[in-house]
Amino acid sequence: MRSRLPVLWLSAAAMAACGSDDAVAPVQPVAQSAQVKIIHAIAGANGVDIGVGDLRPFTGVNFTAVAPAAAGVYTPLPAATPLRLRVFLGATTVIDSTTTLTASQNFTVIASGLPGGTGATAPRFILLQDNVTAPAAGLIRLRAVHAAASVGNVDIHAAGVGATFSATTRVFAAVPFRGAGTVEVPAGNYQLCVIGAGTAPTATGTNCAILTNTGSVAAGTAATAFARDANSPAETGPRLQITVDRNP
Repeated sequence: MRSRLPVLWLSAAAMAACGSDDAVAPVQPVAQSAQVKIIHAIAGANGVDIGVGDLRPFTGVNFTAVAPAAAGVYTPLPAATPLRLRVFLGATTVIDSTTTLTASQNFTVIASGLPGGTGATAPRFILLQDNVTAPAAGLIRLRAVHAAASVGNVDIHAAGVGATFSATTRVFAAVPFRGAGTVEVPAGNYQLCVIGAGTAPTATGTNCAILTNTGSVAAGTAATAFARDANSPAETGPRLQITVDRNP
């Protein structure tokens, strides 16, 4: 994935330009900016370009990629003005959306859906405002996002590694596609289970649609776990990826 965003600024002139999608304009500091990271979760769409206004700051982005890739890092984008965000797959515009970002706030933008999807699975962005303040002492803040277009409503369970799943380990219930929820839990190493809504997981999670380990998460961390579709043919089922919003 290549970045063509000099010193991570976009000019206001570039945002208002009426030229081609690859227009190049003089780079100036953005007076008001929001901090943004973009996640590509449209299964089967590899090598997309992500457009911001009339520029394409991220090109050749593959499915499952997070930009910027570094944990806890965001890209400044213009705020307090209508901002056009797009996803291109070759000559096809997959998503074309206009939004307004709040200055001095952090956002996660997830490109979701299926390339040829219609209705609920049509490609569009999930726009989430991130809470990057420190969680309470000794805790981590975990946000779960349902971005797997092929999966219906889900429950999400969290249990410490070595512990078992039960009715009491459920932290999110009946999360719909593109839904999200946030919880604060003690720092540690968790196993996460994503399962059909209303279904009880086995003690070891053998019937979970997605079963994954977070690894050791230090107190003060804020992270987003997003369920996504399988990256075929290497994967045979949906997966859960974790990105860091705030390092402790």
